Amino acid sequence: MKQRALDSTTSQLAGNRSGSLPGAAAPVRSGSWRARSRRAMVLVLATSLFVVVPARAADEPEPVLTATAIEDTTAPEQSPSAVSARIDKLAKSKVMGKSSGTIVIDPATDQVLYDNDGSAPLTPASTMKVITAASALTNIGPNTTIPTITSIEPDTNRTYLVGGGDPLLDSRQFQTDPADPTYPDGTSMKRLVTQTAARLRGLDQTSIELFYDASLFTGPDYHPDWFERYQDQGNVGRVSALVVDDGRATRWSRAEDPARAAADRFAAMLGQQGIKVNSVKPQTAPGSAEEIGRVESVPVYQLVAEMLTRSDNDTAEALFRLSGIAAGYGGSFEGGAKASEQTLQELGVSALMANIADGSGLSPKDRLAPRTLAEVLVASVRQEGDLWGVGTALPIGAVDGTLRYRFSSEESKSGAGWVRAKTGTLISITSLAGFTTSRSGRVLVFASIANEAPAAYDASRKIDEIAAQLTECGCN
Repeated sequence: MKQRALDSTTSQLAGNRSGSLPGAAAPVRSGSWRARSRRAMVLVLATSLFVVVPARAADEPEPVLTATAIEDTTAPEQSPSAVSARIDKLAKSKVMGKSSGTIVIDPATDQVLYDNDGSAPLTPASTMKVITAASALTNIGPNTTIPTITSIEPDTNRTYLVGGGDPLLDSRQFQTDPADPTYPDGTSMKRLVTQTAARLRGLDQTSIELFYDASLFTGPDYHPDWFERYQDQGNVGRVSALVVDDGRATRWSRAEDPARAAADRFAAMLGQQGIKVNSVKPQTAPGSAEEIGRVESVPVYQLVAEMLTRSDNDTAEALFRLSGIAAGYGGSFEGGAKASEQTLQELGVSALMANIADGSGLSPKDRLAPRTLAEVLVASVRQEGDLWGVGTALPIGAVDGTLRYRFSSEESKSGAGWVRAKTGTLISITSLAGFTTSRSGRVLVFASIANEAPAAYDASRKIDEIAAQLTECGCN
């Protein structure tokens, strides 16, 4: 794939698309151990986090808990007719709605094992984030970090806070759930404040004018297709290159101007360190301004993991725009869409009639075929390019993220600890795209989308049953 560098005039983002940097985490592959009993518990390193998952009996295959190398598999190929016998009635159930599609692919051979309207363009909901993840890893690079910087005009007190698009800048104003192990460390605004205050004191500037620069992202900050209630309910905030604490005004509400809220918070924290801020105004930092502070986000592959595991809409939209910048299309909704479309084209993925309106999947005008999702996931489990970061980031059934409380029914519990997949839910819409290992030991990629479902919850349970049946399948 082509090398690209993000525009450095404002954010100076440094990417690496050739592999892991020294000291950076590399993709973790599953081992060769076997469990001794179904009740045994094993620790698996997944996306740099230890998680506990149920193990299977000794005569069963090991769980697929990381992006899996499948080219040299010796497990028997699965029979399309046997796969169909297990899932066809489920995929065509009335609870799946008026429009639905399901596809199952063997990533080792590219054989389509099951296809029920798998090429139909459907509203994907949050499974759109699979595409956003692929675009971010491909265009920005998995080891790239996102900076937030401060600078000052020489011989003045004019100080600038410049946003680089980091969605996890954190002032510890609103604590995240400390019991949630899937949330990566936020980027410390306190550290940036401390650096900046020290430099300002060294320059004998203890009374400043603060300007904030969120100009990296362009165009509308709230998609015209999104319902206003999404912001009111805290599902997504206004998209900004400068945001702190998820853009929250309070623990339960979003700021109307996230960049201003971030600057106000920064000013208050500077005040706590003896720096008087006389005014806070928006303005693009001039090229002559000298850097006096910098903090970096976790690497992009960890941002992708947070987005996919928690289905974080704000992180999705930030990565969407950063991908647009990296691909040369700009940091807007349109730029992000073009970057995603180009990524699919470069991967050779079927994307006929696809429509990518945003990065989160909140737009009702988004359209993806189950086949498109499945083919991206096939590339991920093969670890093509930098796409390993998609598969390693997917939630694990009944273990974490948006799948933590799924795969718990009698009909679906066999998928617990085995299925890794991205969820999607909107009104009357549900989707699931991921992979599992069949009882025969074969990795299977699947994607299922249900539109116009009588009840999205019932449809999601049916899709869980499909994934569980694939896990139980000794279909050779």
